[in-house]
Amino acid sequence: MAKITIDVKNRTIQTLIEEVKSGKFVLPSFQREYEWDEDDIRDLIDSIINHYPIGTIILWKPSNVNSEIDPFSEPLIDVKQKPREIFYVIDGQQRLTSLLLLFNGWKILRDGKEIKCKVPISYNSIRALHVVLIYLNL
Repeated sequence: MAKITIDVKNRTIQTLIEEVKSGKFVLPSFQREYEWDEDDIRDLIDSIINHYPIGTIILWKPSNVNSEIDPFSEPLIDVKQKPREIFYVIDGQQRLTSLLLLFNGWKILRDGKEIKCKVPISYNSIRALHVVLIYLNL
């Protein structure tokens, strides 16, 4: 019988974005498309800035990374080099994609297709600027 473990980790947004950009997060085929609009993204940013809970990200790490569990899965973001380990995003795809958009000029590539905000988001808050500057280490 396979060993099942549960691991809970708190990560900073910066660490989470770096992990996502490594390409190891994969969307299983049952995940819906990215559907959030600019208002949803702005609400997420507002929650982060005001230290409100934004929910959890649930990932599943297959025990055998060499087996193709879901041949129709796609990467959360395109990368040049295939990662050594993968994690399937079970919950949190909308939030992760929104954070990627925020820190990548409002557009990303996923499986060769562009995902972008139709309208650039502006957020008038000195606290928002502070959060971005901390992320960028400025």
